[in-house]
Amino acid sequence: FESQAKVIESNTERNKDLAAELQRLSAIEDKSAADKKLMADTVDELNNSVTGLNLSYDEETGLLNATTEEINKRIEASKGMEEVNRLTERQKTLNQEAADIESSLTEVAKERMRLEQEASESGVDGKKKVKESLEGLSQKEDELQSLL
Repeated sequence: FESQAKVIESNTERNKDLAAELQRLSAIEDKSAADKKLMADTVDELNNSVTGLNLSYDEETGLLNATTEEINKRIEASKGMEEVNRLTERQKTLNQEAADIESSLTEVAKERMRLEQEASESGVDGKKKVKESLEGLSQKEDELQSLL
């Protein structure tokens, strides 16, 4: 979970670096063929990395269809969406874990009822064994409750 947050942050920083590189390249008045190629490659890389960016570069005019500020806003919005997705997945995992624990607690309660019924039907020796079993169940129940 925490490693996902680091990946998102790392990707965001990389995208911001690419946006800064685009800004630097855009400022060059007489772009060489290598500058134009680098600019087009950087636009492609950003488009592949930032959902919905749809950035384009016109090699004839040397212009982008968005400002650096707009690109950075889109990068931040994409980061926000990735965070929401990460947290949603974490919530799903936690909900499933809670449901599994609740199911285990239900099983413990059923076993407790069975043992108590058995104790009411058995003699003194049976009651002693049932008491030991109930103590074990109580311990298991306490462990499960602590996980919730």
